[in-house]
Amino acid sequence: MFSVMMLQRALFGKTVHGLSRLLTSSRVSKFSDSVSAKEDDSPSNTDESQNKSPTSDIETPTGEENVARLVKEAATYSDVKDTSWSTSPYPADVPTSVEEEKVAKPKIDPLETCIVLFPGQGTIKVGSVQRYLRFPQARELFEMANEILDFDLLKLCLKGPQEKLDQTRFNQPATVLTSLAALERLREERPRVFDTCVAAAGYSLGELTALIFSGALTFEDGVRLVSVRGNAMQYASEKSPQGMMSVYCAPDAKLSEACKDAQKWALDNGVEEPVCQ
Repeated sequence: MFSVMMLQRALFGKTVHGLSRLLTSSRVSKFSDSVSAKEDDSPSNTDESQNKSPTSDIETPTGEENVARLVKEAATYSDVKDTSWSTSPYPADVPTSVEEEKVAKPKIDPLETCIVLFPGQGTIKVGSVQRYLRFPQARELFEMANEILDFDLLKLCLKGPQEKLDQTRFNQPATVLTSLAALERLREERPRVFDTCVAAAGYSLGELTALIFSGALTFEDGVRLVSVRGNAMQYASEKSPQGMMSVYCAPDAKLSEACKDAQKWALDNGVEEPVCQ
C-alpha cells in the first residue's frame, strides 16, 4: 500500500510539472521568442521547477518587462510615407477620384426634357375640375380622397358654393386633387411628358403635390398631410384676420418701401397692428 501511494505521488508530480512547463512556455511565447527560448534552455529553471510542490503557482514574466518591449517594437508614423507595402482596395481599372474619371457623361438636350410645375392655393373655381372627370383615373383619385378626408370633396369642387371652396381647409385638398387629376389628362394627351420629366416643383402648397407626383409621398399620406396643413392654417387665419397677395415686379422695384407704405395705409384705415412683409 505504501509503495502504491509513493508511485502515485511520483506520477502526479511529473504530470503537473509537465503541464506547468507547457503553460509557462505558451504564455511566454506570446510576448517574445527570446524569453521562451531562455525558459526552455536554462537548466537552473528546470531544476528549480522540479523542486517545487505540484500545487505551486505558475511563474509568468512581469508586466513591466512585456510592456516595455512592446512599446519599443511598436509601429510609429515615421514610415507613413513609404507606401510600397500597401495595396489599393479598388479594382485596377476603377477611378478613385473625379479627376481620374475618363468616361464622358452623356449630354442632355434641354429640349428633350421637361419639368412639371404645380400651382398653389387659390387657383381653382367651382366646376373647373369637370374637364378632367372624363378620364377614369381622375375620378378614382377623388373617390379615394373622399374616403381619406371623410367628406365629399368632389361634390364641393363641382357644385360649391365658392365661399366654402375658398376656405383654406377645403381649398388646399381641392387644389392638390385638381392638380393630380390634371395629370391624367396630360398622361392621355401628352404621354411623352412623363418619359422626359426630370424634376417636379410647386409653389407653396404645390410643393406637396410635387412630392406626391414624384413618389416621395404616397397618395394617402400626401392627402392626409394636406388636410392637416389646411385645417391648421384655417385655425390660424381665424385667430388673427389676415390676407395674402402675390406681387410681380421688376428687379429694381423697392419692395421694402412698398411694404412700409402698405402698412401705413392699413393703419390709416383702422387696421390694428398691421404686418406687411
